[in-house]
Amino acid sequence: MLKNNDLKSPVKNESTRQPGESSGQQINIPGSIKLIWILFPFFFLVMAILEWIQFLMKTSPSPLVPTVLTILAVIFSWWKISQINEEVKRRELGLEGEREVADELENLMRKDCYVYHDLQGEGTNGNKFNVDHVVVSTYGIYVTETKAYSKPRSGRPQIDFDGSRVTLTGKLPDDKPIHQAYNNATWLQNQIRENTGGKTFPVKAIVVFPGWLVPADQIKNGERVWVMNPNYLKT
Repeated sequence: MLKNNDLKSPVKNESTRQPGESSGQQINIPGSIKLIWILFPFFFLVMAILEWIQFLMKTSPSPLVPTVLTILAVIFSWWKISQINEEVKRRELGLEGEREVADELENLMRKDCYVYHDLQGEGTNGNKFNVDHVVVSTYGIYVTETKAYSKPRSGRPQIDFDGSRVTLTGKLPDDKPIHQAYNNATWLQNQIRENTGGKTFPVKAIVVFPGWLVPADQIKNGERVWVMNPNYLKT
């Protein structure tokens, strides 16, 4: 009989990562933190109850201080929980966006494209990050970043792209999505060069905004970064 120490997994390689896998894992983290802040005020509540019991029984301790601390703890915990709820909503929205884009990219596999999801990377400073999607085709290599932002309830949800910044309806211009996509494409290009004996392949970056309209004449305004709606991925 073989002992457990003599056994190993029959799986040689890690399975391919799924769309939004990193986002899905991160959604569970705030939930654990929220539980801490839910329980936090109960410590002070117990203190206050004990003090009130002693007060009603005509003993010397006063419940004023524990009661004030309990109220402050409840207010502070409510504020922290509200922040956590907003973070969870943001991450859930990001996960939904990544999965929607992944569905569109899966159609490219019927056109002899290779699609990879949720690549794990590490910067020169040691910070870890993930690349949402990578498409490899006869036309080139594309890094695709998904940005899922809430849309206004009324009006036309449009994004204007001037080549270096995006401007969403009702918001100020933002260049962070463009820089992130560009940096991720540069990282992937370096990884390919290091693992192919110094061969250099151009990598194009694409930022995709699910549910937002991008004028067709602005999609390719960027020299190395494009901005589009998921529907354009089919082309």
